[in-house]
Amino acid sequence: MRKIRLYLFLFISFQSFAQSYNLQTGINYFHEEQYDEAADFLNKELQQHPGEGKAYYYLAQIQVNKETFAGGLTQVNLAIKHLAPTDTLLAKAWAAKGDIYLRLADTVKFESSYAQALTLFPSVPDIYLSRATQYYSLHWYDKAMADLARVLTQDEGNIAARELMCHIYSDEKKYDALVKEASRIIVLASDNSAAYDHRSFGNFQLKKYDLAIEDAYVALTLVDNRRRLRDNFVVYAKKNYALALAKLGLLINEFPNKEVWHYLRAEIYAEKKEWDKALKEFQTISEIMPMRQTNTFQARRGELYGLMGLHEMAIADYTKAIKIDSTDGYDYASRGEAYRLVGKYDLAIADYDRAIELDPESAHYYMQRGWVKDEFQHNPEAGLADYTSAIEIDRGLAYAYLYRGRLYEKHLQDTLRSHADFRQVVLLDSITGSAGNVRQYGYLGLGQADQAKAWMARNLAEFPSDGNYYDAACLYSLMKMPRESIAYLDTAFQKGFRDFTHVSKDDDLDFVRNSVAFKQLVGKWQTKFQVDAKQLPAFKDKNIIVGTYKIPYKQHNGGTYEVATKVNGLPLNMLFDTGASDITISRTEVDFMLKNGFLSERDFIGKMIYSMANGANEESKTIMLRRLEIGGLVLTNVFASIVENREAEMLIGQSAMQNLATIMIDNQNKQIVITGKGKKSTK
Repeated sequence: MRKIRLYLFLFISFQSFAQSYNLQTGINYFHEEQYDEAADFLNKELQQHPGEGKAYYYLAQIQVNKETFAGGLTQVNLAIKHLAPTDTLLAKAWAAKGDIYLRLADTVKFESSYAQALTLFPSVPDIYLSRATQYYSLHWYDKAMADLARVLTQDEGNIAARELMCHIYSDEKKYDALVKEASRIIVLASDNSAAYDHRSFGNFQLKKYDLAIEDAYVALTLVDNRRRLRDNFVVYAKKNYALALAKLGLLINEFPNKEVWHYLRAEIYAEKKEWDKALKEFQTISEIMPMRQTNTFQARRGELYGLMGLHEMAIADYTKAIKIDSTDGYDYASRGEAYRLVGKYDLAIADYDRAIELDPESAHYYMQRGWVKDEFQHNPEAGLADYTSAIEIDRGLAYAYLYRGRLYEKHLQDTLRSHADFRQVVLLDSITGSAGNVRQYGYLGLGQADQAKAWMARNLAEFPSDGNYYDAACLYSLMKMPRESIAYLDTAFQKGFRDFTHVSKDDDLDFVRNSVAFKQLVGKWQTKFQVDAKQLPAFKDKNIIVGTYKIPYKQHNGGTYEVATKVNGLPLNMLFDTGASDITISRTEVDFMLKNGFLSERDFIGKMIYSMANGANEESKTIMLRRLEIGGLVLTNVFASIVENREAEMLIGQSAMQNLATIMIDNQNKQIVITGKGKKSTK
């Protein structure tokens, strides 16, 4: 009898363990965002214990994350039914129910669900913070701030609550309050990049431009891979180029091999219209990252060439970018625009077709293709179809309405429809900007010349950029006021406008194009800024491999080959792996090299995201190996990723050199044969 009791006890214990294991494993998978796996374990838990409220709660959250709200509502109601009254998860279940109601646009039930949660547990800051976040999404700022005040009463150091307050102050344009709250966060958490970002924006709006640049700089030093922070720094730099460039100079001196700092300096030089300096920065980028040439930098240099009016060179860069990555619709669209400007309309259409194929929801691509068909291939019917497609995808695209309105007016003599589109232009494009504003053309299409002039004058007063002066030249040409048009065009050239090809093809300037004054003006500036393409810096790759190298190897496990190398002069055996994509080095070797002078902090580049075989993405720190010797082959400035596993082998991935050489494994002679793709100089 005692044996039976023992077996029964063990059986019950095992069942209890299974319950705990299934539930906890499901929760773990949920937090890892592996929702299908999480659901499997949570459902197993419910098969054994159908009253487990926690399982219902997490299943509800999974349904919400998958945006299957009917299922989420069912599961959350079951969670509320089965969770113990003393379990704080019950309050979170009511909050989750409120979130679902908000997605269903039922704000009454949203608020009542949260009220129930807080009735049960009035001292849980997370519930107030969650409701405040939802109030913020509704723009109910007063209610959100009241909840955030409750959070801070219970937890003064709650950074998330203070960050949300910053967002609210920013939206409400309470910039003094924004700066103060961001400063509090910085005192509490000096490494919080978002706080510096908020404070820089507040100071910029308060016209404290130097402070804005200083804070934007600090934010970048904390997180250098966020595009928003980079873009903000470039925008703020316009108010004090010298300060911004000095800040970047500090970073470049400290980390000369981080391409991001050179890229930002190139962007600032481009804003200053100092094209030669901007292009030299791109040349530097190509020299410090020869084995990871990305399409981003190649395409961006193409854009600079376009701004300089060198469209054939832009086409060459876009083509190289597309060769590196043929899945980016923006690169095809950019090359299409360059083809349009050099008169290769069929090629332009082909590129826009490909851009639309890759990104069918981009209204701009339809609009640009429609413009080529309408204006340059003289096919208004096809142009009209594309303009309409662009508008159907994005009803906020003022340019598409402008082009369609002009088509209705010019080709179909349909005043009713053209005026409807011009009114949309005026309605949509209501914010001044440094370039790309078309509201003045909408007014002109409606016959409201005075309003067009007034809006153009306001735009120029607030943003006296070369792009806006060029638009003013176009506007006054359309109004048949040649003297004013040519004067504005002259100012655009003075401020750095250089795209003479665009000037030659822009039909907005047709009224003044044949005048003596226009021809003299354009000729003068073309002569002054004529660019010798041969003198421009080009992308270079120091690691051009010429000839053939035979490198002995020792057979290793898993299809890898051990080869003798030197890394920055340190002899190391590494594994040549035909299946790996990069060069990797373990944390053990990195620490040793740092300690013994083979590496320095200046060699650290940043972080990159790698796609793993299981589909997951992992972040890895990267370093620059100044010199990598493999047999008689020498490569300089080579990227390598650091593997934190100290037991990991050091690998040389075959694809790391595939653009530079062809690689063959000679098993008979136990050699890796590397044959370079570079050609010997004839000089």
